[in-house]
Amino acid sequence: MAQVNCGVWIALERPGDEVCTAGCLVRYKDQPNKIMLLSVCHGLVKSNGKKGDVVVLGDGSGKRIGLLENWTTFHSQIQADAALVWVDPAIIGLALGSLGAPAGVVGNPLLDSDFSICTQGNVIRHGTVDSYQDVQSSPQGPGGWTDIDVLYQQQVICTDQCTVPGDSGAVAIDGNNNVIGMVVAVTDDGNPRTVITPISSILQHPDFGRNLEVVLKLPSSPLKPKL
Repeated sequence: MAQVNCGVWIALERPGDEVCTAGCLVRYKDQPNKIMLLSVCHGLVKSNGKKGDVVVLGDGSGKRIGLLENWTTFHSQIQADAALVWVDPAIIGLALGSLGAPAGVVGNPLLDSDFSICTQGNVIRHGTVDSYQDVQSSPQGPGGWTDIDVLYQQQVICTDQCTVPGDSGAVAIDGNNNVIGMVVAVTDDGNPRTVITPISSILQHPDFGRNLEVVLKLPSSPLKPKL
């Protein structure tokens, strides 16, 4: 199959499952040849999910792109809602659509700074960082977590709602193509605003061993999952 870029819709390989967005490529620092795709846990991990669950393109084609590798666990209070999919970079590449490949990482973006995200169909959305807050939310998606009220701690709150359903998992980048975070939700306080988890909270999450990094250059011989 032809290579696709990050920013496309992805889903579990089960009929009727909703889509989320492919974020960016990451890897464990001690496994540099194993390339993984970052997206949201509530979109890719069933409450009875298991390592090795198949993830496909969310365009209806059913084309396999990778295998579920790891994810953050839901508790009453969390800092990240993230999942990792082991992929072959010959199938899904570094670029965030027309925004290009990530150039680096800014762990905690400055207030009033602008960002862009790439979503399905190479649609580019823009937003502005307003504040850092804790946000109460019930994760929505096929993951089976919808009955759980979760306090998302120290999230980036945008000035308005700059995303639509299906954008969860998209990574936000600044004007220098540095990854600043990942879209996870919209506030439900009567003033809907997009919620982004700082990339530092994902890369340093204990469920990932505080050992994760954004891929800026692909290895010459990546390990490939058996799809």
